[in-house]
Amino acid sequence: MFDFIMVIILFYLYLDLVGFFFFVNFFFGFFLFFFSLLMFYLLKLLSDDFISIMLMLFLVFISFNFFFCWNLIFFIIFFELSSLSVILMALIFGVQVEKINAFYYFFFYNFLSFMPFLILCMFMIDKMNLFYVNFIVDFFFMFFFMLVFFVKFPLFFFHYWLPKIHVEASTFSSMLLASLLLKFGIFGFYYFLMFIKNVKMFMFLYIFFFGLLLCLLLCLIQSDLKSQIAYSSISHMSVVFFNLLFFSCYSEKFSFFVIIGHSFSSSLGFWFIGEVFYSLKSRLVMEFNSFFISNYFFLYFFLMMLMLLGSFPFSLNYFTEFFMFFIINKSIYFIYFFMIFFFFDLMLVIFLFGMCYLGKFYKKSFSYNFVILFFFIFWSFNFFYFF
Repeated sequence: MFDFIMVIILFYLYLDLVGFFFFVNFFFGFFLFFFSLLMFYLLKLLSDDFISIMLMLFLVFISFNFFFCWNLIFFIIFFELSSLSVILMALIFGVQVEKINAFYYFFFYNFLSFMPFLILCMFMIDKMNLFYVNFIVDFFFMFFFMLVFFVKFPLFFFHYWLPKIHVEASTFSSMLLASLLLKFGIFGFYYFLMFIKNVKMFMFLYIFFFGLLLCLLLCLIQSDLKSQIAYSSISHMSVVFFNLLFFSCYSEKFSFFVIIGHSFSSSLGFWFIGEVFYSLKSRLVMEFNSFFISNYFFLYFFLMMLMLLGSFPFSLNYFTEFFMFFIINKSIYFIYFFMIFFFFDLMLVIFLFGMCYLGKFYKKSFSYNFVILFFFIFWSFNFFYFF
C-alpha cells in the first residue's frame, strides 16, 4: 500500500513538472477520492453497523461528486453536504447529551459563514466559474467569500466547533472528520486561490499565525486527550493555509504532502485514543499512567504516534515542514515565527508523553535538564532548517 501511494505521489509530481495544469488538479481530486475509499475500507473494519456503513458510502459518493465537479452551483451543494454524514454519525453514535451542544456549535459556525458566501455567489454567478473570474475583488470581499473555507479548515478563531464535535463523536466519526472532512475545506480554498492572487492577504498570515501559537498553548491545558489531538489537528491545518498563501510554485506540492501526513497521523491518533478508551473507560490525561505502566506495547505505540504528530525526523510531516522553508526564506520574520511554532510543537510532545506516562507525579518529577537535553537532540536533527 505504501509503495502504491509513493508511485501516485511521484506521478503527481511528474504531471506538475511537465505543466499539465488540468490533469494535476484532476489528479489532486482523484487522490483525495482514493483516500476516501481507503478510509471507508479501514473504518469498515472498525464497525459493521449498517447505518454507519451507509453514511460512509454516502460520504464517498459526495466526495466523488465534489472532487470532480466543475460547476459552481454543484460545487457549493456538495461542499455543504460533505459534513452531513459525519454530523449524523456524531449524533447517532455519540453517548453523551453534550453532543447536542456540539451540534449547535457546528450549525451556527457553518450557517454564519455560509450565508455571506451564498449571497456573494448569487451576485457573481454569471461572472465566474471554477476556471476564471472577470471582475476585480478587494480584501473585504475575499474575507467574507473565504469565510466558509476558514471554518471548514478550520483555522483558529473559527475552530471551536471542531474540538466539541471530536470529544462527543465516536472513534470512526473522529477519524472521518480528521482525515477526510477537513480536506474538503482545503480543496475548496485551493480552487478559489485564483481570485486572491492580486489581493493583499498577508495580514491573514500574521493573524492566523498568532492563533496557531494560541492553539498550541491551548493543547497544554486540555485534560481530554482527544481534545488535545483535535487542537493539534487545527495547528497542522494552519500550516497548509500558510503554505498556500505564499503562492509559490511548490506550495501546491508541499500542501499535498501535508494533507497526506496529517490524514494518516491524525487518524492514527484518534484510533489509538479510541482503543485505549475502550479498555480504560476514560480519556483523561492523568489516568493514562496506570494503563501505560502495565502495557508497554501501547506506551511504545503512543510515543510513535506523538512523534508523527510532532513532525519528528524522518516522518512525512517532517519533510513537508522542512521543504516549506524554501518557500518562506524570502521573509525572515516568518522563519522566526516558525521557529517558535516548532519549539512549542516539541514542548507539546514532551508534555503529553510526560503527563500520560507519569500522571499527577509528572510535575514533581519534571526536570528542566531533561527538556533542555531533549531540545538539543531534536534540533540536532533539524539544524539544516536555517541554512
